[in-house]
Amino acid sequence: NQDNGTIPVVQGVAVVDPPSSSSPPNAYEPPPYQPNHIYYPQQQQQEQYYANAHAPVQQTMEHAHFGYPHAPEQPLQQPYCSHHQQQYTKQQQQTQPYYNQQQQQHQPQQYQPQIQTALAETKRLIIKQRFEPIEALAYATANAINMSVLGNLGEIANKYDVFTDDGGDKFRVIEQSEYLGLTGRCCCNPNHQLQLHVYAPDVFSNTSEVMVFDRPCKCGQCCSCCNICRQEMIAYDGNSENQIGYIKQPFLGGGLTPALQVMERQGDDEPYATIQSDAICCIAGLCCDHTFVVKDARTGDRIGTIVKLKPDSVGQFSQEIVSDSADVFSIEFQNKDLDINKKATLFGALHLIDYMFFENEGQGTVDLVNQQVSYKLCDLYCCGCVVPCKCDCGRRENNHHNEGGYY
Repeated sequence: NQDNGTIPVVQGVAVVDPPSSSSPPNAYEPPPYQPNHIYYPQQQQQEQYYANAHAPVQQTMEHAHFGYPHAPEQPLQQPYCSHHQQQYTKQQQQTQPYYNQQQQQHQPQQYQPQIQTALAETKRLIIKQRFEPIEALAYATANAINMSVLGNLGEIANKYDVFTDDGGDKFRVIEQSEYLGLTGRCCCNPNHQLQLHVYAPDVFSNTSEVMVFDRPCKCGQCCSCCNICRQEMIAYDGNSENQIGYIKQPFLGGGLTPALQVMERQGDDEPYATIQSDAICCIAGLCCDHTFVVKDARTGDRIGTIVKLKPDSVGQFSQEIVSDSADVFSIEFQNKDLDINKKATLFGALHLIDYMFFENEGQGTVDLVNQQVSYKLCDLYCCGCVVPCKCDCGRRENNHHNEGGYY
């Protein structure tokens, strides 16, 4: 269009004729910088020109000289001249709305899984606690010298791998707790204060939490007659930190059967679900599965089940004998369309049950000093009190007659 003295404008943007074949593509000069107008990168300008060369819009040279006032509204792009970089950036920040700037500053760098999508369509989950060899070695050494209390020095924060029913990765659960202190796991395990952070399996960061479970320190394994002895846990949505559920041990712990109450929020008087063991006066042990039934508190209908699975191999049986960090659980919901917050709260109740009944130093101990071997058969339960039932064999001292023997 050089005959009529005009240059083409593509979509309201005036462009300059492309360079001749004898010069490189970037050899021609861009139009002068105008601070009050919007410019587009040189490469984008050339692409638009070549793509629309057959249908140009006529515009005078005088109009092109004073910039492109009719350019479509788009986010500001980087200007042509490098020496205008600082001035242009300042102008861009001033023209953008404040809320857009704040959104860009706080925009997460990674995908944030939501609890609604994480537990939607979930029917059954398998939870496997990671085996900690150092912890098992610490307990075995302490028991060998008849100082089992020193085994807590090797106590490591629990970690769980959560899988779907078909074996796919679902979550990673990591305990965060103090090692020392009056409420730390070294002194108060397994009743210490802790938080359980639930993450997506491929992302570990503070912005990828799906759920958070908070449990205060309690005087466990004793009569549940006051608040300081009644176990509890609060469930939060990991992204918004909104409380989505609350679990608490009832008064006297359900009597002869271990029980928990599930409520929507802390402070509610009426639970919407109850969790109760199938067994009476007996809990733990490796000989069978231990089932906890979740029922609707109003209708009595079954909502789901939580099961502590017995070892299914010799290797897993050996790990559970020497350590408390090889437990395997399953949770199943009767209806996969159950409310998401209720699913998350029951998932937290599973971990509370683990800390209440299955976090001992191991089912078997060997005392080399006294030449004794002990194996825990089960725990006897009554009104919140947990008393281990053990089978001991080995050397026995007779203090009255100063004689020894074996039993």
